[in-house]
Amino acid sequence: MSELKFEILGQRLVLSSPKGEEYLKELAEYVTDKIRKHSKIYPDTLKAVITACIEIAEELYSEREKLLKLEEELGRRIDLVLKEIENG
Repeated sequence: MSELKFEILGQRLVLSSPKGEEYLKELAEYVTDKIRKHSKIYPDTLKAVITACIEIAEELYSEREKLLKLEEELGRRIDLVLKEIENG
């Protein structure tokens, strides 16, 4: 289990993950960048963090939606191929 110590908005945090330190660095940098971006819009730290979280959540939901559509399309294609195989 890898650990990463980092600081954001004056808060020291420790993250841990079995995926390794480089993975944790990428996550921490991604979140830090989002919060910094929102800090320029909202000087209130809490608002900046909340709006950054909402943006990240929107990205997550969008990617999940894309994945579900791809899974549905893949399922349809697999069904078609199986029917073709069954019908010879």
